[in-house]
Amino acid sequence: QQNAIFLNTPNTLIQQVNGSERANNEIQTFHQHRSNSPEEMSQWKSLLRAYYRMAAPSMSRSLQNDTTRLVEHYFRDVCVLYSSFDSKLNPFRTVIAKLWDSSNSIFYAIQSMAAAHLANHNIGMGVQGLQMQRKAYECLQQELQLAHVNQQVDDRLLLTVLLLGMSSPWHEAGDLGMAHLNAARGLIYPRLLREDGNQTEEMARNDQFFAEALIYWEMCVAFVHKEPHTPSREKSTGRTDYNEARTIGTKVMPHPWTGVGPRAQVLFAEVGRLVRTYRAISCPLSYGTTAEHVNIADIISAATAFEEELLGIRWPAVDDLIDVQDQSTGKLDFIMVAEATRCSALLEIYRVFPNILCNRMLGLTGNASTTGTSSQFFFPFCGTHLHPDPHDPTAWLTSLARHILLDLIGNVPPTSNTRPLQLLIIVTAAAELRLSGSAVSPSGLNDEVPYDMDVARARDLAMTRLDQLSARLPSKPVFILIKLVKEVWRRFDIGDSEVFWLDVMHENGWQTVMG
Repeated sequence: QQNAIFLNTPNTLIQQVNGSERANNEIQTFHQHRSNSPEEMSQWKSLLRAYYRMAAPSMSRSLQNDTTRLVEHYFRDVCVLYSSFDSKLNPFRTVIAKLWDSSNSIFYAIQSMAAAHLANHNIGMGVQGLQMQRKAYECLQQELQLAHVNQQVDDRLLLTVLLLGMSSPWHEAGDLGMAHLNAARGLIYPRLLREDGNQTEEMARNDQFFAEALIYWEMCVAFVHKEPHTPSREKSTGRTDYNEARTIGTKVMPHPWTGVGPRAQVLFAEVGRLVRTYRAISCPLSYGTTAEHVNIADIISAATAFEEELLGIRWPAVDDLIDVQDQSTGKLDFIMVAEATRCSALLEIYRVFPNILCNRMLGLTGNASTTGTSSQFFFPFCGTHLHPDPHDPTAWLTSLARHILLDLIGNVPPTSNTRPLQLLIIVTAAAELRLSGSAVSPSGLNDEVPYDMDVARARDLAMTRLDQLSARLPSKPVFILIKLVKEVWRRFDIGDSEVFWLDVMHENGWQTVMG
C-alpha cells in the first residue's frame, strides 16, 4: 500500500491518475472505511487476547490511560496544527492514523507532541512530553539503521523525523531540532539525485511531498542557525510561477506546509541564510562569532539575484486551486500567505541591503537606467500605496510591512488553518513597524497622523495574531517571538530606528524555530 501513502488529493483525481491500480488498493480502501480511533483500532487485539486467555500487556493501567489520552489528543487537536488544512487530505491525520500503532517512533512522537500541546494549560505535561520525545528519539535511532533498505522504510523514517524535528521547540523553545533536520537531509539527498525516469509516479509524488516539507523546515531555521557560507547558487531553470507547486492535471494542489508557495519559501530560506551571514559579519559580537572572511560583493550579488527571482513570481488564480475540503481554510488563504511570504523575503533583502532598494526605486522613477533588470515592483493585493521614494527608503520599508500585515495577513481569517505558516511572516513584518517618531512640521501633520494610525493598526493586528497563535500552538516558541517583537518596538519608540530584529534575537539568545 506504499503506492499513494502520501498522495493527499481528492479521490476522484487519484482515480484519474491511478485508475489502472484500483485493484491493488482494495486493502487500503477497506481500511479507509474503518474507524481510525485508538479504541476501535485496539479493540480487536483485546478481544483476541481474551479468547486466547493471554495476560494483558504489562503497561500499567494509568500509563495505558495516559497513552490513550495523548493519542486521542493528537488526532483531535494536534494534527490540525501540523498542516495548513485539515480534512481527509491532511497526511498528518490520515497517514499517521495508519502508521501510529505499527511504528514505535511515530507512536511515541505523536504522544510527545500531544503532551507538549497540553503543557500550555498543564505544566506537568511538559515532563511527560520530554519523556515521550526521548523514547521516540531512541526508537528512531534504531530504525535509522534500516535507512535506504527500501523507499517504504525511508518514507516512514522521514515522516517520523518531520514529527520530531519541527516539534522540538514545543518542548524547549531554544531547541532548533537540527539533529533531526540533518537526519532529514541525509534521507532526502538520495531522492534529489535520483533520475526522474528511475521512479514510479507514486514515488515521485512522495518525493515531492517530502521535498516541499524540507523547504518549509529550512525556511523556518534559516535565520537562526549558522550554516556554511555558500553565496553562489545554481539558478533554477524554467518558470518561477505556481507550476512548480504540485499539480493534478491543470489544478494546483496545496501542500500542507508550503501551500502554493514552495518557490517563495525556498527563496525566503536563501534570504534568511544570507541575511544571517551578513549580519554576523557586521556585528559578530551579537552573534557570538568571530568575523568571517567572506566577500561582501558576493553576498550582495546573491541578494540581488534573489530579489530578481522574487519579483518574477506569480500566483495561480483561485479557481486553479484544488479544494482541500477544509471549511476553515479557503483557497484564497493559500494565495495570500504565499504572497505574504514573497513580500517578507523582499522586505528582508531591502532592509539589510538598502542599496538594492534604492537602485530599484531609482530605476522606477526614471532617475537611473543602470539597474540591469526588466522586472518591476509587483504587489497585486496592495490596498495601501507603496510610494517608491529613493530619498526615504525607511518609510517605504514600513509601508511594505504594513501591506504584508494589513492587506495580506489581515485578509486571512484568524480561524484559517494556514495560521502556523504565518509565524515567520508576522514576526519579520512586525519588526519593521516604525512610528513616525519625532514631532513633524505643521505642513506634514496630515501625512504623519494616518501614517502612525496605520502602523498602530498593523502592530495591533500582529500582536493579536501572535497572541492567538500562542494559545493555539504549543506556546513556548511563540512567547519568545512575542517578547522579541515587543523589544524591537520598544527600541523603535525610544529612537533607535536602526534596530534589526535578528540582532536582538541573537543578543538575547532568543533563537527558536519560527514555524
